[in-house]
Amino acid sequence: MNYLSNLDLIERYLSFLFYLRKPVKYSFFSLLLCICIGNNVALGQACDSGCDFIFDTATGGPNIPNNTIPKVICITAANRTGNISLNTQNATVCISENTVFTGTITNTGSNNTINNFGQYGAIGSARSIALGVGVTYNNFGTHIGNVTLNGANSTYNNSGDQTGSVTLNSSTSDYTNSGTQTGNLNLNGGSVINSGQIILNTGNFNSGTSFNNLSTGSVSVSTNVNINNSFDNQGSFQVTGTLILNSSGSLSNSGSVEITGNLTSNSSTLNSQSGTINIGGTLTNNSGTLNIGSGTVAGNTTNNNGNINIFGQLNIGGNLDNNGSGNVSAGNNNQINYLNVGGGISGSGCLNGTEGTLIVNQPPPGCTNGTVAVGGSPSDCLQILTIENGDGTVDRIFRFTCSTGWTIPNNTEEEEIVDEAQVLIVAGGGGGGRGTSAGGGGAGGLIFQNSVSLNPGSTIPVIVGIGGAGSTSTNARGQNGTNSSFLSFTAIGGGGGGSVVNNANRNGAGGGSGGGGARQGSNNGTAGTGEFGQGRNGAGGGAAGSGIRGGGGGGAGGPGEGSNGAGGRDGGPGESYDISGESITYSAGGGASSTGPGNNGDGFGGSSVGGNANGSGALRNGRSPGSGGGATSSGVGGNGANGIVIVRQTFRILPVEYLYFEAAFRRQERVVELRWATGKEWENSHFEIERAVGNVRNWEKIGRIEGRGYSDDPVEYLFKDQKPPLVGGNIFYRLKQVDFNGKFAYSKVISVRVPAMEVINGVWRAFPNPTDGENFRVSLVDRSQYEEEAITLRLVHPMIFTPPQTIASETEMNARIEELVRKMPKGVFVVEIQWGRKVEHIKVLKQ
Repeated sequence: MNYLSNLDLIERYLSFLFYLRKPVKYSFFSLLLCICIGNNVALGQACDSGCDFIFDTATGGPNIPNNTIPKVICITAANRTGNISLNTQNATVCISENTVFTGTITNTGSNNTINNFGQYGAIGSARSIALGVGVTYNNFGTHIGNVTLNGANSTYNNSGDQTGSVTLNSSTSDYTNSGTQTGNLNLNGGSVINSGQIILNTGNFNSGTSFNNLSTGSVSVSTNVNINNSFDNQGSFQVTGTLILNSSGSLSNSGSVEITGNLTSNSSTLNSQSGTINIGGTLTNNSGTLNIGSGTVAGNTTNNNGNINIFGQLNIGGNLDNNGSGNVSAGNNNQINYLNVGGGISGSGCLNGTEGTLIVNQPPPGCTNGTVAVGGSPSDCLQILTIENGDGTVDRIFRFTCSTGWTIPNNTEEEEIVDEAQVLIVAGGGGGGRGTSAGGGGAGGLIFQNSVSLNPGSTIPVIVGIGGAGSTSTNARGQNGTNSSFLSFTAIGGGGGGSVVNNANRNGAGGGSGGGGARQGSNNGTAGTGEFGQGRNGAGGGAAGSGIRGGGGGGAGGPGEGSNGAGGRDGGPGESYDISGESITYSAGGGASSTGPGNNGDGFGGSSVGGNANGSGALRNGRSPGSGGGATSSGVGGNGANGIVIVRQTFRILPVEYLYFEAAFRRQERVVELRWATGKEWENSHFEIERAVGNVRNWEKIGRIEGRGYSDDPVEYLFKDQKPPLVGGNIFYRLKQVDFNGKFAYSKVISVRVPAMEVINGVWRAFPNPTDGENFRVSLVDRSQYEEEAITLRLVHPMIFTPPQTIASETEMNARIEELVRKMPKGVFVVEIQWGRKVEHIKVLKQ
């Protein structure tokens, strides 16, 4: 018997027990042990010992009685072509690993076990087997042919190679695959557990069944798949064709799903919030619920009255048709959720950010709820500029040009945050009005905070408003810009400029700064109102002589120009800040248009960055973040400029760059060696070594090492903790690096495990005790406990303790100890004697 092979086979069998999700059928395992030990039959190999019935010829063989007496049937012929009728109970069939069996096991009976270590069936001679009630088929070798599980509690365990269909027809049948199956899989009942590889031509997964593909499993289907059952995928699931989820089916995915064709969900549930799913064709959701963590759709997505919840990111290459009462929503309030659509977005459905922030790469055309913002990934929206200040600090400027998520920087080994952040928040500017005397767009609201506390390491949404579109009709004013927000601060979008015809739309819209009003004949539009603390009012329309003009849009630095004076009125001025590293003017108002004698042309944008009325090309639009668009007499009013969010933080470059910091316990000396190296040093005064025992809350200083000061070359350091705590356990260490100016920073924390000292009594004796300090001695009374090790001595008193002293002998110890005791205050003190890995404490009373 080859014991290594047998152990391997046992291991493969036990792997089945691990993956089974139902109670294990111990009758099989017990019988297997009986065969191995009691009857001395090998699990694999020849099946030639402990056998009650042996089929060792190509055909023929013994008759198997139909009774309930346990029996072992061995098939050992090199090429067995004859059929075997089992027609019995409680039997174990062993097909030897050296056997090719191209006959058929007919009438598999009940409560029998078939162990195939060889080859059952052959190419061109496939052999099928149907399992009856309670029959277990364990394939450790190769099976070529179909396997059908008809009986209740029938089980097929495949850890070898299965070529052919597997069909489950009973609700209590089980198929566990940890090997490889190639063929078809038909689930009409029962359950499948796969940790191996299943390669299917077709897969029929009918209602009332379950399929569990474990994290080590792989399922590949080369045609269309209909899922009517419960399909749980933790591994890899690949479909070359179309996947259809029907109302009775569900797909739970925490692994990866790859579909080369289309995915259609018909009132079903797809839960892939912790997995990935990639669809090569289209996605159609008909009243179903799809939870997607990471997903890609190459084609169009149609959501018909369904729910698509995004728990991370969904990329759609084509169009998104969100029809009926369909919802596409952020699913996770603890992260930023992204929707990227390569085509257009249409339909009456809603985009929702009520359960988290939803970032969309294009303006939604219709219904939105909660926080839904236009933006993209941090790589698309965030620009970072670093300015060296020359004093060992740098200013890092984070410039957000569209909405995204941001992980706030944390302290690192190279740098640390010095103080709170400066923040500038600017909303989108309003669009300009249309008509011969239309109003300019108002500027987006502006908030500047000189000191904002940030939570390092946390991820937050940064919302950047987009500019409002200029008016395309004299009956409609320019659109408002959208809001920008950062933490608890929200800047309001600028108001749109009024247009000349419609009474209501002749008025400038309110916003961060108000839009300018229009005028038609004697009808004067009113100014839009600005948000207090963020912007100013627009101006109303007016007339001078026989000329009429619109009002300028309000700016962050002042209101739009009103009706006094000739010509279209200018937009209000913006405000300038150098938070970005240069002085830039933000949030200026757009200019107004005018007509008639006595007018001297159109209004200019405020601060030369708001949109000019009737400006050519881009000059009509707002030209710095948050600025309003200029009005137009014909064509399209100027667009408001998008907003911006800028965060500026100061970081101190740490004087020391650590290459490594490590600890090692030296058992013989009972010391802890701390070694570290720096890659560079700048104004490095010294290191203080700190230690904590058992936790990282209570630190004590245990030493100091002088620093190099200034160095661009690596410097290595060594410190020995000569007195690690006697109680042992996990000992934590950190370095406090101190500059010449007293500023300091901590290194990372490292730990080492130290064994406890053996505390014993009665090895040493102190006398006289009590003592007045004269002629005090400590004697060794148990020499079996002392092997001439070096002795470390110290005295501990509530008011004083002596530093540890290492001595070589008992005589030297007593010479030292008498001198120390004389200096001890009266009262109880402790003599601590440490040698090797042992320590003893002796209480002494000094009178």
